[in-house]
Amino acid sequence: MQTRTGWSVMVTGRTTRITDPLEVARYQKLLIPRIDMDMDPVVRISAEIVTGYRLEH
Repeated sequence: MQTRTGWSVMVTGRTTRITDPLEVARYQKLLIPRIDMDMDPVVRISAEIVTGYRLEH
């Protein structure tokens, strides 16, 4: 039987839209969406609260 693990994470804080084309391209290369869609807009979150839990199946 194969086991899978992951995380569910919620971040609360202020967001800033990233508009610099080079920075947007950098994040689009680093981040892989869980669904097939464009990442537009790209935002930065200044985290104030981070909560989450580990998922196992």
